[in-house]
Amino acid sequence: MSILYRLATPADAALLSDFHGQACQAVLPPAFWQWKYFDNPAGPGFLVLALEDGRPVGRNGVYAQRFLVNGQELAAGQVADIDLLEPSRRGGVYLGLARFLRAAMAEHRLPFLCAVAVEATRELSTRVLGWRLVGPVDRWIRPLDPLAFLGRRLGLAAGTLSLASLVRRLPSRLPAGVRRLDLAELAGVGDALWPQLRRRPVMAVKDGQHLDWRYRRCPVVSYQALVAEQNGRPAGLAIFHLVEKERLVYGIVSELLVAEDDLAIARRLLAGAQQELARQGAASLVAWLPGHDPLAAGLRRQGWRPRPTPHYWLVYGGGPPVAPDDLTAPAAWTYSLGDSDYWMIPRQR
Repeated sequence: MSILYRLATPADAALLSDFHGQACQAVLPPAFWQWKYFDNPAGPGFLVLALEDGRPVGRNGVYAQRFLVNGQELAAGQVADIDLLEPSRRGGVYLGLARFLRAAMAEHRLPFLCAVAVEATRELSTRVLGWRLVGPVDRWIRPLDPLAFLGRRLGLAAGTLSLASLVRRLPSRLPAGVRRLDLAELAGVGDALWPQLRRRPVMAVKDGQHLDWRYRRCPVVSYQALVAEQNGRPAGLAIFHLVEKERLVYGIVSELLVAEDDLAIARRLLAGAQQELARQGAASLVAWLPGHDPLAAGLRRQGWRPRPTPHYWLVYGGGPPVAPDDLTAPAAWTYSLGDSDYWMIPRQR
């Protein structure tokens, strides 16, 4: 078997969409690949195709992502979209894609890469490919609707047995100082809020430019947002959406951004998001946040609980101006579901 590796271009968007359908039995339109890898304001991504006789048999990508590391903004990247057709999973195609991607990283002088791995890819990446483990992802769950879980046990379709119809009859007033945000306002709110966020040693940049690209311009998910305001200015932001999976509707809280880590604001935003998502039929809420992060206390006070997850943060690289130890200390990182592409699933209606 002779495999050719090359970087994808915008002209390959339809090819990428077709391959995704074959490899994942799911639909992601050409506009998704254009948005994620070629229209990203953080910079162009690298998407490697493995081709056999001109036909894609594997894919691996890095999309651009800006980070603050000890207060210094850096253009780095996150590995994503690793898929192979079944016959190619037993060969060296995965390793070939990884090596080609590392060469592209070196050519563009990215200081480091990060990735969210599952158990199998964690083992291969850390033992063979030189990646280093940061630690397991901290996942938080807030169950909302016991009837929906009962319906799943009975084999019923999502929404067949649910408290949502009852919840919709209740008053829909949001907590004081919290309002629904039109995503057209997101860039402005993000730019006003970003300087008020307390800096962590390692964190993704979440200014207006990033939030507008990540949420308003995403072509496959319909995000919703709430903003908390104090004295006429933004003091917090929650961004969320709905996903249907395994006969349940989940509310995915992608971002919780709060000025000065104000837990009172965090709790109001979480209460508002819970109310909005429950009215729309969510059986449970899901979020990612390190347990050591100060905002985790806000989750606990709103009834969220940590749950084990099979996902791990990994990093690769680390050289001037980033010391490797700066990237591998678990307590240095903060993250959210919006920092990855997990749960970025179009909801089937």
